[in-house]
Amino acid sequence: MTALPPQKNAFTLIEVVLVSAVLLIFSSVGLRSMFFFSEQRKLRTAAVELSGYLQVARNVANARNAPCTIALTNNIGGIFSADVSMDNCRVGSIPPAVRLGSYSGSRNLQATTLSGGGTFPLTFSPEGTLREGATVLIRSSDVPEGAWCVDVQAPLATVRLGWQPTGSTCNYAIEQ
Repeated sequence: MTALPPQKNAFTLIEVVLVSAVLLIFSSVGLRSMFFFSEQRKLRTAAVELSGYLQVARNVANARNAPCTIALTNNIGGIFSADVSMDNCRVGSIPPAVRLGSYSGSRNLQATTLSGGGTFPLTFSPEGTLREGATVLIRSSDVPEGAWCVDVQAPLATVRLGWQPTGSTCNYAIEQ
C-alpha cells in the first residue's frame, strides 16, 4: 500500500492577495457611501435648524409685538443673524447668530437665496407675518446632486422644507 501525500490546509499567497483585494474594494465603496450619507444628513440638519430659527423669530415678533429682522450675513457657512439694530430679536430664545455649517458639522455648506445677491433681509411683523417670502438653498460641494430648500411664504410666514435635485425645482412633497 502506498501512503497518501499529506493534505495541505493552508491558503496560497495568490488566494490571500485576491481575498484582500476584494475586501479592500468593498470597504472603500462602503466608506464612500457612509461619507455621502453623512453629508446628506448634515445638510438636512442645517435646513431643519434654519427653519426652526425662522419660526422662533416669527413667534418672538408676535409675542413682543415688535418687528424682527433676520439676515443672511455670509453665504459660506450659512451664517444667519438677527438684526443688531433691533433688540426685539436678540432676546429670549433667538441667538444672536446661527452658523448652520458649525451646527450641522458640514465643512462646505453654502446657503444662498434663490434670487441671488447674498442678502436675506426678512422682517417678521408684530403679527408674525411677512410682506415678501423667501427661499434659501442649502447645499454642499460634498453633495453635488441637490440642495435643501427652506421656503418662507408670505403673508403668513409658513416655513416648509423641500429637496431640489440638480437642474430641477424644489419639491416640498418629498422627504429626503
